[in-house]
Amino acid sequence: MITTATEFDMDKKIQEIYTFSKYKEFQTELVKKIYCEIIHQEEDPTGTFKYVVRESVWFKKFDKQKIKKLVNFDVIFHSKDCEVSCSCQNFSFRGILCRHAISILTRQGIELLPEKNIVRRWRRDVKRSHTSIKVNVNFWENIVERECYNSLTILFSEVADMAVKNNVEFDSIKKWLVAKLDMLKKQKQSAENEPKSLSTNESKEGQETDVIKNSEEEKDLHEEAMDAVGVGVLDPHRNKQKGRPRSTAYKCIWKPSSKTNDASVPNERDGDVALTVPTMMKKKRGRPPGSKNKNQNINTNLADGTVQ
Repeated sequence: MITTATEFDMDKKIQEIYTFSKYKEFQTELVKKIYCEIIHQEEDPTGTFKYVVRESVWFKKFDKQKIKKLVNFDVIFHSKDCEVSCSCQNFSFRGILCRHAISILTRQGIELLPEKNIVRRWRRDVKRSHTSIKVNVNFWENIVERECYNSLTILFSEVADMAVKNNVEFDSIKKWLVAKLDMLKKQKQSAENEPKSLSTNESKEGQETDVIKNSEEEKDLHEEAMDAVGVGVLDPHRNKQKGRPRSTAYKCIWKPSSKTNDASVPNERDGDVALTVPTMMKKKRGRPPGSKNKNQNINTNLADGTVQ
């Protein structure tokens, strides 16, 4: 919810009935009313007031400097009809009352915005014709509410076309519709405010138990039918994968045993035979034992340089 910027009653009222985006626009116009001042006033004997409102407007130059200019607007206010119009035509183009007209309304002591200046399309509490019908998934199936609504709209449109031309019939039909509408509203309020009786609660509980019983019976019948046919819930079909199956991959058939060297002794597993596997001895560093120096039988004669 957007908070109000002022303490005016019209600001709070528009906050309740307008949409958020349009309320922001109205709020800016209401706040910018401080830049407006009334410089001239004329009054006719018929109750029409003519005002000249001067507004301080700032324009930006190319070098991002602001220039202040004073612009005059003509505002006309009719006291009998409580109707206001401005030369800026902001209400006609955007549907939002301008700041010049708001300043004149506050000058005349009008605290709330007139109904003429509240546009229906910006309201949040408007009931559209399509919202009265519930959404149906099956498009080709006609609901009773939809048929009643369509028939009433056709009749009302025909009556309106014929009653507009005759003022007497128009007044009588309008009075009858207003009385009928009030009666329907009272019936709706009484139905909503009527306390729930014990009988209705008991009937609802009985309906819930009946629904549970019916669902259980349907489940039992379905299971019996499936058993009689012999069709159960089957496993999904598995596609054969490429390559060796995972069940036989990397499976050890022979298992070495450290307890005995006899190959005829069976292992703990059935079908497996224990075999002794020779273990590799770790090679020691240095000259192996028993080896002789190949050069110990070679004697060198340094005198003659011969080798024996």
